[in-house]
Amino acid sequence: MSLLAPLYFLGLAAISLPILFHLIRRTPRGRQQFSSLMFLSPSPPRLTRRSRIENWLLLLLRAAALILLAMAFARPFLRQVANLSLDGVRGRRVAILLDTSASMQRDGVWQQAITKLNHTLDDLDPADEVALYTFDGEVTAVVPFAEQATMRLEKSTHEVVRTKATELSPSWQHSDLGTALVTIAEELTLSTDETDTLAVAQIMVISDMQQGADLKAVQGYEWPEEVRVAVLSIDPADPSNGTLSLLRTEDESESIDTIRVRVANSVDSSVDQFHVGWAGPTKTDADGGHSPPYKTVPIYVPAGQSRVVQLPQLTGQESSDRLVLTGDAAQFDNTFYVVPQVQDEVELVYIGSDKPDDPAGLLYYLDLALSETPQRKVQLATQPPDESLATLTLTTRLAVLTAPLTKAGFERLNGYVQSGGSALIVPTTAESATSLAATFDEIDYIPSETGTRDGDYRMFVDIDFSHPLFKPFATPRYSDFTKIHFWNHQRFALISEHTADVLANFDNGDPAFWQYTIGNGKLYVLASGWHPDDSQLALSTKFVPLLNTMLDQAAGSPVEMPSFVVGDAVPMPADTKLFTVTKPNGTKTELDDEDHWFRETDEPGIYEIQGGTVPIRFAVNLMARETDTAMMDLEQLSELGIQLGEHATREEESDRQRQLRDIELESQQQLWRWLIVVVLGVLALETWLAGRGSRTRTRSAGDVE
Repeated sequence: MSLLAPLYFLGLAAISLPILFHLIRRTPRGRQQFSSLMFLSPSPPRLTRRSRIENWLLLLLRAAALILLAMAFARPFLRQVANLSLDGVRGRRVAILLDTSASMQRDGVWQQAITKLNHTLDDLDPADEVALYTFDGEVTAVVPFAEQATMRLEKSTHEVVRTKATELSPSWQHSDLGTALVTIAEELTLSTDETDTLAVAQIMVISDMQQGADLKAVQGYEWPEEVRVAVLSIDPADPSNGTLSLLRTEDESESIDTIRVRVANSVDSSVDQFHVGWAGPTKTDADGGHSPPYKTVPIYVPAGQSRVVQLPQLTGQESSDRLVLTGDAAQFDNTFYVVPQVQDEVELVYIGSDKPDDPAGLLYYLDLALSETPQRKVQLATQPPDESLATLTLTTRLAVLTAPLTKAGFERLNGYVQSGGSALIVPTTAESATSLAATFDEIDYIPSETGTRDGDYRMFVDIDFSHPLFKPFATPRYSDFTKIHFWNHQRFALISEHTADVLANFDNGDPAFWQYTIGNGKLYVLASGWHPDDSQLALSTKFVPLLNTMLDQAAGSPVEMPSFVVGDAVPMPADTKLFTVTKPNGTKTELDDEDHWFRETDEPGIYEIQGGTVPIRFAVNLMARETDTAMMDLEQLSELGIQLGEHATREEESDRQRQLRDIELESQQQLWRWLIVVVLGVLALETWLAGRGSRTRTRSAGDVE
């Protein structure tokens, strides 16, 4: 026999009450009259047992009633008649979801995560199926359910998970907790349906549960009712965390020396004094190390607030490529990388007889158009026409020729272009046009009377806006060239047009602007000058961008790429065929012409693209929300429909089913009712015997009286 509620047997302590009542000596209530005792001598009373049980039968009946009543409340039942098997007790499919985002790099947090993982494995039932997944910006299956059968042949899954966990480490990506939960929930639901088992789905999340974790993927997702999520949050020893970010200005021409920085402090921080300064990479450390910050600025930031500070102007510190925050214990987000703005110096050679201060010449307007910018400084060198063209060297990015060409000069120019140089020929006189046609077999010069201001003028037509020179003007807002009038131009006929790319014609059909590709370089020909005697080109808004675009094609455009975050795909330059990307740790990744995106931005730092005209550098930083390390309110998960809690283990489920079986058996047998009937019978018998004994004592007392 078994008991459903054995604690009710504590009521058996009440059996002592009848025994106590029977042993208590009662004082007689009646008074008996005697004659005078004055003639009797006193005698001391003899000591006997103070109390003794006089009615054993009543005592036994009362004790039996209490015993039977306690047994009735204990709900007895006969277990041996049960025929219920426990072989169908369901187990658990446990997916451990380990956070490997950047915030887990805080001091002691990762060690706590591994400790919690080991404790979780110790607490699991041996029959539980276990899988290990990690998540940051994406979910990675370390020990998936699909490999459980193979692993059991070698060692237990619990030991495999424990071993694999020692090989893991935090990354630099942000925490996308929502995507991780949805992915694992779908995996558990799918695997349970495929195996058709009775196992219940359980997710164990081991994370610092930072407030900046992304939960967008859970919004609107119908969470499976059978999947439970147990959160094993990690409390860092020091929750203080300050972070810095760059404030961009509206003025794109503003240089890096006027940079402003925002410093934010976590709501649970215990520090409020920080310093911000510039730093550069060390020569020996390629894994994110930096030199000691210089020109630091102190800043006071109370907990839960942010402040903006402006750094002092940099003076020639081009090696400084990062902002560093000091005074904070959490170091993972204390560095913000910025590509230093370096001014590109370009050498341009003008070969002609113009004077720099002559407003009637081409050189005057060329010098005005090439003004210095933070991105580029043009060094304009002039050379009078001669036969040698000695100033054309490999350092010359662009050569502008207006003087007539000799045979020796053409050979020098041709060699310069073939080696990768760029040249622009502007034949403003009949002499220079004739020499151009004499040196190029593809060009035929057509002498004619030029136009005057009082006569007809020409305009650009048939402009090739797909060419890089005119591509900036391809939009309807800038594509109107009809307001640029050309008074004088040299007439040419291109004998072999297939060797030249005509970029624009005059409205009378004459070629106006065309290009030759010679070796690795390009040669441009403009059939009219830009000075006021020939055209309105120099006075139009198209002249400066057209000239700078040509200079970009010759010298390489000063590409300024935006700042990216870890995990972003970076688009590669369209004009690059084969290039190499150098990561901050020094490793190189080679990409071919089919790879238009670089996706290995797995750490913050400065990356460099090599293979184009000039190297291109871009910065990669942590995602801003990853720096919000305050603990989130777990009620947010419940509000999104996630079933929080933990399914019972197999042993606990067995106990639960056994208890349900016992309740069912007890409800079927209902032995307590028969015990109550017996109790009533015993109490009736006890009442009858007690009444009879009382009447007997009463009659005896009457006889004595």
